[in-house]
Amino acid sequence: MGNLLAAEFFKIVRRPMTWIALVILVAIMVTLRGLLIALSFVSLPTAGQDQAMPRDLFTSLVTLPGALADTLNFIPSLGLFALLVVAASNAGTEFAWGTIVPLLSRGASRTQLVLAKATVLFGVVVAYLVVTVLVGLALGALASQLHLGHVPFDWLTDQWDDFLLSLLRAFWATVPYILGAIALAILFRSSALAMGIVLAYVFVEQLGFGIGISRTWEDQWEFRAGAKLFAFGGDNSYSDLGFNLGLNYYFERGAEPAPVVEAAPPPKPAPQPPETRTITVELRVLFDFDKAEVKAIYGDELAAVAEAMKRHPDIVLVLEGHTDAIGTEAYNLDLSRRRVEAVKAKLVSDYGIDPARIETEAYGESRPVADNATPEGRAQNRRVVGRITFEEVVQD
Repeated sequence: MGNLLAAEFFKIVRRPMTWIALVILVAIMVTLRGLLIALSFVSLPTAGQDQAMPRDLFTSLVTLPGALADTLNFIPSLGLFALLVVAASNAGTEFAWGTIVPLLSRGASRTQLVLAKATVLFGVVVAYLVVTVLVGLALGALASQLHLGHVPFDWLTDQWDDFLLSLLRAFWATVPYILGAIALAILFRSSALAMGIVLAYVFVEQLGFGIGISRTWEDQWEFRAGAKLFAFGGDNSYSDLGFNLGLNYYFERGAEPAPVVEAAPPPKPAPQPPETRTITVELRVLFDFDKAEVKAIYGDELAAVAEAMKRHPDIVLVLEGHTDAIGTEAYNLDLSRRRVEAVKAKLVSDYGIDPARIETEAYGESRPVADNATPEGRAQNRRVVGRITFEEVVQD
């Protein structure tokens, strides 16, 4: 049994949840007590001439011994949630079959394991009580020094037995919940499920049951009757039983539904006349310096022009040949003629266009479109261009 107690002690001490819950609990306590200390310095308004509010309402709560009395209620109330989280998380995983079997095989009985775990968890409750009481004493001493100018500890020598009894009552209030968390962990072998059940009970601590009947006649009248039973737990437990009767009349339920009139379908839109569009196809073929060969990259443009000419037999294509300004005018004029004839031959031989439908004109260097003083400009001037325009009817 001693080995089990030691193992459980080191296990819960090394578990981060034990200290995280304590730190959060102390932080909440310091925040709430700090707000009360701040409010104790605020003058409270009066409720009327005959109902004056006591000015020392908050002062008695934040100074000693009132601050300590309020601190002793902190663990059984808000602190209970932190303790249940620690208890359920520590108990549930240890009672899983994967961890309890090796312990049992070493001679540790299930009863011994439960007792060891409960003992250590009650030690955690004592530690939480000691820490919160010390923090409450420190905050109460601070508030007493601010309000009274001194720290009154004389009451502790006269009422130490009452203080110990209140401390024991605060500890005893947590015992059923700690044992409940351990029992649920044994039953379900799950810390999360045990934690959820116990916390839900602490939150609610009440049950409600109800039963009712409903009767409808003539589609518009309805009679309702019901009974509810509430059972509230906690320190001030009580039960409540209530009855209710009701009679409802529905004005629209019995009326005849209005006939549904189907709307006439909208008339079909009148057919639109076919749209005629004017389409322009441009051809632009560039050449290398002093060359008249048509590059393969212009195959798509040539094919587009040829397709349009085949769809419209009345179209005549006019091709214009040009050069840059390098060389003599006579040489460039002849070069532009060879280029334009090369493009015409391509359309005739590769795409089957009638040569009579293609007219050619050679301009040499006389019509530049870019600056001949730069390489880029000269490259734009070495060209053969053509354009065809026709109309087509577009059907929707």
